[in-house]
Order: sequence, then structure tokens, then C-alpha cells
Amino acid sequence: MPGGDDAYLLDDLSLACNQLTGEDISEYLKILVHKYFFSDISNELPRIVWEFSDNDFRSSDDEIVREILSLYDSGFRVPDKNASLILENGTQVLFDFFTAGSSVGQNWFLFNHTFMGNIY
Repeated sequence: MPGGDDAYLLDDLSLACNQLTGEDISEYLKILVHKYFFSDISNELPRIVWEFSDNDFRSSDDEIVREILSLYDSGFRVPDKNASLILENGTQVLFDFFTAGSSVGQNWFLFNHTFMGNIY
């Protein structure tokens, strides 16, 4: 990291919390990435992550935030590891989710995606 600050990577999502309430937001962020990373609104993801991490997201009027909350409330979940998604072209993608932290800076919600090829 710049300035020699230490960072650490966790193989769990314990650092994904709302800054106002301390509430775990990892399930919402996994749904967000899984549903929208390969969509036309992928450039909006940083702003939406910020809605969950730094704002009163339960009172948000953002359409995507409301949809993520609705999906979560309906029981939809995305696993931490090997979360499978089939793209419109038939390609399977696997997601793995992590968090990372710094002793002096903001925590990070991270993910890796692996293309597994076409399953059709």
C-alpha cells in the first residue's frame, strides 16, 4: 500500500459493514455483484456499494438498492465461494468473495471471478 501501511486479506466477509450501524452488509454486496457485475449498469456498482456501506440503505430510494433488499428478503443468497452465474452467451462464471482491511484506511470488499467456459 502507498506509504507503507499494512493491509490484510481475510478469507471471510467480516469486514463488510455499514459505517453508520455496524450491520453486516456482505450478503447484499454479494447479491449486487452476482446480479449486476456483467450488466449494463456495472459502472454504477461503486456508488451502490457506497449506499450500503456509508448510508442508511434501508431508507434508500435507489431502485437497485431496493431490488437487492427485496431479493435478500425473498431468501435469495449468493455463496461466499464458487458462486455460479451463467451469462447470456452460456459462459459459466464463478465468484469468490473476500474482505481486506488496513490499519489506517478503508476496508475493501473484494471478489475474484473465473470464466469456466461455455456450458451449452
